[in-house]
Amino acid sequence: MHASNGCRHHEEDRKEQEDIRATPKKLFDSTPSPPLPRTLPLEAYAGLYNHKAYGDFAFRLRTYEESGYQHPLRETHASDSVLYGEPEYLHSNLVLHHVSGEYWLVEENMFIKVQDVPNSYSKAQFEIGLDGEVGAVKIVLEPSLQGDAAWAVFTRVE
Repeated sequence: MHASNGCRHHEEDRKEQEDIRATPKKLFDSTPSPPLPRTLPLEAYAGLYNHKAYGDFAFRLRTYEESGYQHPLRETHASDSVLYGEPEYLHSNLVLHHVSGEYWLVEENMFIKVQDVPNSYSKAQFEIGLDGEVGAVKIVLEPSLQGDAAWAVFTRVE
């Protein structure tokens, strides 16, 4: 009986990992192949961003090892580094994986979660100003909202 439970859990884990790897295609259904490169070097996106209701997000450049989390999408990510976000208001962290151009997959990991599987995924889009610098990042934080209302715009403050 224990062996069948172990097999069932292994199969459930495998299915969950497959679903996670399919997430970018689900959220970004018209991604070009190959994906478009980022406009700027990865470190140019790091910084402090603010939203009047959500507060500050500090995005830092980190390697997967430095983030201290097992990322199921690591094998689909060309770089060994990610943008790691630490919002001041949530009991979570955000890991941004580049998808194409200025579009990114947001992986939200709850601190109270005991498994190595992220709680949720959403989308982000960086906005580059005429000066060639990152001016803001839009993140879908309320996926139940439709259209533009789902996007929260965080302005870069440093």
